Amino acid sequence: RLTSVGMRQEFLLGGYVKADYIDKLKLINSTLYPKEIEVFTDSSERCVESAACFLLGLFPFGTGPRLA
Repeated sequence: RLTSVGMRQEFLLGGYVKADYIDKLKLINSTLYPKEIEVFTDSSERCVESAACFLLGLFPFGTGPRLA
């Protein structure tokens, strides 16, 4: 399992990538559109948790499409 320190590090890494690729360089759309993003991991729980924490940093809550 990923430790809480590792979760925080992945979340912060996603935030740093967001600052560069989304906010500064405008290479990725700031709104999450699931059809535009693909994420690949192996099936280990640690890798899946790492990817999830990274994506939460890259696309914080509220940046996705509105469902209602």
